[in-house]
Amino acid sequence: MAKLFDKIASTSEYLKNGRSASTDLESVGVKALSPKPPASEAPSISRFEWLDLDPLSKRKAECEEAPCAPDGSVTVKPGPAGDPWDAVLLDESEGGAASGAPLNEERSQRPASTQLRRASTGTAVTRSHSLNIPAASSPHSQNRQDKEGNGKLSAKYSFLQEMEAQNEEVVAFCEDIAALRSKFPYDDVVTNPGYVLSPVIPQRDMNSDRGSSVKVSIETPGSQEPVTFTCDVSSPVELLIMQALCWVHDDLNQVNIGSYILKVFGQEEALQNKHSLGSHEYVQDCRKWEAEIKLQLLSQGTIRRDLARTAEDDSAPISLEEYLCHIERLFKETISRQSLSDYLDGYHNQVSACLQNENTQYKTVDLVIQTVKNFCCVLDEVETLAITEAVKRVKRAVNLPRTKTSEGSVKSSGGSTNGCVSPVEESLAGLTAAVHGLATLYLRSFCPIVSQQPERQPEEGRSSKEASGTTDHLQFTLFAVHGIPNAWVSSYEKYYLMCALTHNGRNLFKPVQSKKVGTYKSFFYHIKWDELINFPIAVALLPLESMLILSLYGILNQNATSSPDSNKQHKGPELLGKASVPLFNFQRVLAQGTKLLPLWAPLPGPGRRKAQTERIILQVDFPTPALDVLYVGPQPASCPDPQSLESLDPDLKRRAEKLCGRASTFGLTRADRQLLWDSRHHCRAFEGSLPKVLASAPSWDWGSMAEIHALLHHWPPLSPVSALELLDSKFADTEVRNMAVTWIEGSSDDELADYLPQLVQALKFECHLKNALVMFLLSRAQGNINIAHHLYWLLRDAVQDPCFGARYETVLGALLCLCGAGLRAELDKQTRLVQLLGALAEKVRQASGSTRQAVLQDGLERAQSFFHTHTCRLPLSPSLVAKELNIKACSFFNSNAVPLKIALVNADPLGEEINVMFKVGEDLRQDMLALQMIRIMDRIWLQEGLDLRISTAKIVSSLTSPSGISTGKDQQA
Repeated sequence: MAKLFDKIASTSEYLKNGRSASTDLESVGVKALSPKPPASEAPSISRFEWLDLDPLSKRKAECEEAPCAPDGSVTVKPGPAGDPWDAVLLDESEGGAASGAPLNEERSQRPASTQLRRASTGTAVTRSHSLNIPAASSPHSQNRQDKEGNGKLSAKYSFLQEMEAQNEEVVAFCEDIAALRSKFPYDDVVTNPGYVLSPVIPQRDMNSDRGSSVKVSIETPGSQEPVTFTCDVSSPVELLIMQALCWVHDDLNQVNIGSYILKVFGQEEALQNKHSLGSHEYVQDCRKWEAEIKLQLLSQGTIRRDLARTAEDDSAPISLEEYLCHIERLFKETISRQSLSDYLDGYHNQVSACLQNENTQYKTVDLVIQTVKNFCCVLDEVETLAITEAVKRVKRAVNLPRTKTSEGSVKSSGGSTNGCVSPVEESLAGLTAAVHGLATLYLRSFCPIVSQQPERQPEEGRSSKEASGTTDHLQFTLFAVHGIPNAWVSSYEKYYLMCALTHNGRNLFKPVQSKKVGTYKSFFYHIKWDELINFPIAVALLPLESMLILSLYGILNQNATSSPDSNKQHKGPELLGKASVPLFNFQRVLAQGTKLLPLWAPLPGPGRRKAQTERIILQVDFPTPALDVLYVGPQPASCPDPQSLESLDPDLKRRAEKLCGRASTFGLTRADRQLLWDSRHHCRAFEGSLPKVLASAPSWDWGSMAEIHALLHHWPPLSPVSALELLDSKFADTEVRNMAVTWIEGSSDDELADYLPQLVQALKFECHLKNALVMFLLSRAQGNINIAHHLYWLLRDAVQDPCFGARYETVLGALLCLCGAGLRAELDKQTRLVQLLGALAEKVRQASGSTRQAVLQDGLERAQSFFHTHTCRLPLSPSLVAKELNIKACSFFNSNAVPLKIALVNADPLGEEINVMFKVGEDLRQDMLALQMIRIMDRIWLQEGLDLRISTAKIVSSLTSPSGISTGKDQQA
């Protein structure tokens, strides 16, 4: 049988390549690899075809190769052929296609996962079926594999878990998350009550409500009739609890009033005992609609506390990836440390087979190179210079002629005598080092860190020098863009990069343009510059938060017949993608070494990204000096006493006051900025003037930092709302943003909830993952379930951001690690419910008008099974709990988007039915912003004692397509 398969393999190779495959090569390959079912041989790479660097050469029609398993064995791709000779005929048809027959018909019949990812030379490599990637089975298996496999890597691959293969910033971030969790122990009922607290809107002037009475109905334990009485809205909640307890207990001296709470009827939330009755949002809504205020008296021991964190939650390891299995990723994750070690095993098996048989080394080395190509393919087709050079050395070494030793024995290029290392062994050792280096680089750049981090050994500190004393210019090398799509190869003739050095959103120097190059091919098509870029600006002048922005442009090929848009052929260069990197890392050390940066492009139109994409990676090489260049800030400067300042000219004072009173810095002229900066010390008397003064600073270089920071620290504290402006992109300075967060910390949780969308967006403008803002948001989420709940949905929506999605993923993973198993389970149920409703809403929208009701009813009956085993809190509010669908009351609206009206049965038997509207096909973030502005204005009026009885809907923008769920009074929006 084996001979039959060998014959089949030889026949297929003859049909493809016009020559018979070597039986020696097959025998060596089979001997070197682990036992597998009979398989055909991987086609060999010609000796010089892989070195074709002609950028103008037309891409050849390519046929799919026999895939390589991670362990190095060559496997036959599953196909429709059941007989061995059918496989030969299939190979023949593929060979015919490679000879010039179109591949479109054949590819259209294959699953999408088996189609070629991008253009490559020689034989093509697919990213899923052909490589049998073990990590791509499912998100659950990916996480389980990472979790179980991290501790099972063989000793020879221990470097995959060492710090060199970890993202040090993420490791330090996880340590900060663990320290934050320790500040909120599970047994602290103040920060971990386990239930939702009703939001409050404190009023500055309570006198306006004095004398206003409301009727309150309180259900008490052991009483069939509720306790009903009238009280003042300014009465504290504790007073209401005392009045209700008077009907239950004769002697209140023996009762701990603090152990009782008032729960809202129909909702899983409780009033806050330390606040007045009228300050609660629930009570204000009841007054707006002249509804009865219904409450329920419960003890702390009887209220539902299923959202509380436990001791197991506090002791669980910090694993940012463990709970992200249901999150739709921006990029496909196809590799893990465990699966990477499997590919390394296959590579080393091929190397061993190559060294064992010296007579056929010139053939078996092709299998080694093919394995390296497969390895690079699963790493997003990244091929470093070290890989390319090492492959060249292997090719040269294997082609060296045999020489005779002094004893007369024949020594081949692959053998070794007298303990000397042969050229082939030496070149393969260099190739192995390059492969390991690529694995380490890729893991450090894109893969999650090891959840169980070993204790960090004290590092032998590298010597450093201060950046302020460095006169060297900023330099780096643009190497290449890896993993380019097929369409780029035929659509664009030349490419170039624009390199911009920015701070506070402004260029520090005129952008530098790279040379224009075409596409090159080695293992795969890529765009290669290998060009040294020099910014004529000294490192000493760079601010700490300087960013390097790299923009890739493509020049359309005027003769391309496959241009995606024929109208574009006469247009200028197109922006294909951008990448950014901070020049100083989170430890304030100037960037060094190789960086792999994912390119991102703005989304086309207002819609969201509908499918996962694969990374296009830009490789940038920074110099690695002998001494680390460390940024050390200047010594703090003194600030003059306001009383000792000379009086400002009255006209200048009026102009400065008018400028400081503007709503924003937009529209300030150069003269206005100069005036504000010159009178900066006098502007301290004007409220809200700090953002305008800082935006007028003439420079943010190292020499100006002392004056700016002194001004910042001596400024009167800003209100939390005013401090929000300091988190804009115009203020990248870390010290300014830290001070803004310090001032925002003065806001309550309920005030903070109104500005959560803006604070989540402000995370984009942070230079590093470790920052004061993200720790502030996570700390507030630890102590308040409402904050954690809304933060989850905002982060989940922001994960699709093309530029900062990876950062939002990390923050979301940290939030899920902190919130505990109870809240995680509720959020997971909400996510699944939204996905079910999203799929149903899309089906109803796509159906014809006459069949929509039938499609809706059928889908609702299927969705009803979701509630058979559990209840579910709604994404709109964690206090709304549903136990089933009221199918008869569900319907849809006859508008363009065909939103669904969903009726849900309240899990609280005393509560009313919950009606919500679910919509797909539209981006509801603009609706969220409009309603947020109305809600904030209403709160401002309420704080001033003016109740205009405004009721706003609640909207949550979900991730399932552009969709959202909303509710308002009468639960309709």
